[in-house]
Amino acid sequence: MSDTASPSAKLEALRQQLAAAATPSERVKATLLLAEELWLTAPAEARPLLEQAVSGAEAAGETKDGARAASMLSELLRRAGDLNGSTRYAEVVLAAARTTGDQRIRAGGLNLVGMVHQERGAYQQALECFEQCLRLSRETGFAPGEQSALSQLAGTYGLQGQSDKALECYRRCLGISTRIGDTLGRAIHLHNIGWTLESTGRWSEATEHFHRAIALCEQHGFRDLLLAARMELGELALKRSDYENAAIQFNAVVAAEREEQHSGRLLREALSNLGWTLFRSGDMARAEATMDEAARLSETAGDRKLLATLGHRRAELALNQGRLDDAGELLSQAERHAAELGLRREQGDVLRIKALLSAARAEPAAALELLIRAEAMLEALGDTFELALARLQRGRLLLELARSEEALPLLETAARTFRRLSVVAEAEEAGRLLYRLEMRVDRDAALLQGLLGITALDLAPEHFIERALVLLCDNLKFEQGAVLVNGRPVALKGKPDLAGIPGRRLTLTQTDLATLLPVKQDDRLLGFVCLQRRQPLATRVGPNLLELVSRMLSPSLKRLGELAALETGRGTAIPGLRYRGVVGRNREVFDALSLVPRVAGTPVPVLVRGESGTGKELIARALHESGSRSDGPFVTVNCAAVPEALLEAEFFGVEKGAATGVVARPGKFEQAHTGTIFLDEIGDMSPGLQSKLLRVIEDKTITRVGGAGATTVDARVVAATNMDLYLRESQGLFRRDLLYRLNTVQLTLPPLRRRREDIPALTSYFIARASQEHNRTVGLADDEVLALFTAHDWPGNIRQLQHAVERAVILATGDTLHIADLPLELRSAGPVETAQPVPVARNERREAADETERAMLMEALARANGYAPKAAELAGYSRAQFYRLLHKHHINPQG
Repeated sequence: MSDTASPSAKLEALRQQLAAAATPSERVKATLLLAEELWLTAPAEARPLLEQAVSGAEAAGETKDGARAASMLSELLRRAGDLNGSTRYAEVVLAAARTTGDQRIRAGGLNLVGMVHQERGAYQQALECFEQCLRLSRETGFAPGEQSALSQLAGTYGLQGQSDKALECYRRCLGISTRIGDTLGRAIHLHNIGWTLESTGRWSEATEHFHRAIALCEQHGFRDLLLAARMELGELALKRSDYENAAIQFNAVVAAEREEQHSGRLLREALSNLGWTLFRSGDMARAEATMDEAARLSETAGDRKLLATLGHRRAELALNQGRLDDAGELLSQAERHAAELGLRREQGDVLRIKALLSAARAEPAAALELLIRAEAMLEALGDTFELALARLQRGRLLLELARSEEALPLLETAARTFRRLSVVAEAEEAGRLLYRLEMRVDRDAALLQGLLGITALDLAPEHFIERALVLLCDNLKFEQGAVLVNGRPVALKGKPDLAGIPGRRLTLTQTDLATLLPVKQDDRLLGFVCLQRRQPLATRVGPNLLELVSRMLSPSLKRLGELAALETGRGTAIPGLRYRGVVGRNREVFDALSLVPRVAGTPVPVLVRGESGTGKELIARALHESGSRSDGPFVTVNCAAVPEALLEAEFFGVEKGAATGVVARPGKFEQAHTGTIFLDEIGDMSPGLQSKLLRVIEDKTITRVGGAGATTVDARVVAATNMDLYLRESQGLFRRDLLYRLNTVQLTLPPLRRRREDIPALTSYFIARASQEHNRTVGLADDEVLALFTAHDWPGNIRQLQHAVERAVILATGDTLHIADLPLELRSAGPVETAQPVPVARNERREAADETERAMLMEALARANGYAPKAAELAGYSRAQFYRLLHKHHINPQG
């Protein structure tokens, strides 16, 4: 049978072969071949075939074929969460080994038994099985068996927290796969090394290994492993509280599985993780819909292991929404699945969420008892994230009960674990609680300890500085503050008066109302911390303490200064604008940003239009942070693909008693009171909800679901869409009155293909950011890369460019990006001829980009026979922008 046959043709041929089998032995072999083709992609169809192969082999005396079938069946059942069934068939494999005396079969059986022990948390028994498997494989010269045993040993060591041993095993696996030319093995072991590094908090190294695995998978077509690596990148982003990137990775896996019409474990896990990401980012309605879908698929597949995980995740979501009875029911289901499978981690998580439920029901004693049981269950798994979470939860509850002495050691231990694992959100919460405890004793020590805790998280510099500023204001009793680099604020709290701050003062200044702290490194001024209060306070902060603060802030301010030098363009000249993106030279972007400070202080709604990835949320944040509401909340709601009933509760909240077992909870509009609510993908909102939104905008009141009384809210509305709302209005899909109300001020962002002149600046900025974040030495892209970037259409716009650059920086072997470092989809566009050698300085790179831009304009004019409006359309520009570019390059369209 040809290996190049389509999957459907191959399956049909195998079914015909099975139908034509004449003897019991032939039927066993044909059944086995068909099952092998199905067991990964269609496990429900493969299972009965494998069961037939096992029984048929026993009757026909085909012991080795029976062992192969039992081995696959054991693995299939283990993946489905049926550990008892998996053990039963692993014993069939071991019995076959005893009958035949084949030590390789015995090694495989031991491997299967060990994996079941590992799933159940019986790590010592698992290690013994894997070590025996490794010994037998080496004795028989069976390299694949040796790889498998080492890989399983590494996995067990990793689950026990013995990361060094795990890495040693995985690297030995990588060496074996390289030696025997096993490319798939290399990709698998790169993935596993990344997983181990991730579990220890070594983010940059983990990310590099995942991307190297993905590159191999793309090159050789290892689809499932590629998606698994993307899942790991998503989980890594989730731990870093980078919810946008986590959602991108999980959505990519979901889309790939749906495109192939797969509904297996990978899709279910991706949906579960995506739902959890949405929950962590505060998007409750989409989180509920996504996790409900994952649960339905898991029920159909009988995947009890994932049902246990989904059960406690959905319970926590229900608890957050005030649906206490629903949370209790979901926990009971999850507890049953976890107990049946002996899943200690899931059992511990169930107990922890039960404690949250008891606390919500005002039963603190029961909650404490449940948390103690959860810790006892999880301690056997080592110093894990789940154990630290239970300790954090108990420490927080003890603080609420004024039992600080009992809370302190729990919080300290939890904080150490979160920092070791580099888990951002939980480490920050533990740090805040410890800071509150320390503040009662020693304010100065609390400040330094708090800054050290933030430093340990290894955050991006702008995020570190934002958190540090909040901590400084809180500790030193200032209501407002700013951190400035090159005279521009990189972090703000409140609306401080920044007029008249000197540009070069190197000495500390303190008054009753303000403190100005220069941040220096080796006598070089990097920036300022400006703190202000409304009422005078005749206290001074010790200069020694502030000197320590300056030293702790200086590395991040230095890095922000390096990035600020790349934020070129007109945007630096717009007074009152606070914008976190690269402005560049594009006139359309400048015109949109020029409007931001002019309307930021007004209450009128704003509609931001643009394709996905063009930076609409950045504009929304600029409107919020450049105006008088900057000290209020910024709340995001994604209106896309969420059922109306769920979205209404998300918008307006739920009243107590709206359904059985439901307690009151506020909606997004209430949460955004005194701040800004950003309604993303507004075009997807259902007509019924549109009318309610219009009423909120006009009356500034909301009514909770199940409620009778109205609540006044003061939230500035910023909406965004990538749709033509006028077209949707003409089709009856969008209310005309709501469109006109939202469209009081409209800002339009061009796609990246219409701002090609900004691509070199954006590329330089993203290279610098990625190099800082991943500790790389890449400083620039070569001329061929810049020419390719400038010519590319970028359907995903700026977001796609950023991710392409980040991956290329991670995989680059030198200090310059080359075509070979780029993702496959960009390289496949083919090489781009360039007119200059590789540049060595930024001005030369810009000249090369200008030449590329000029050539593109000339080509468009040639294709349009000199007719400029048609050439603008061909090049993807507006007419005004095209004529500006012609003027810039001194091109006469009539020639």
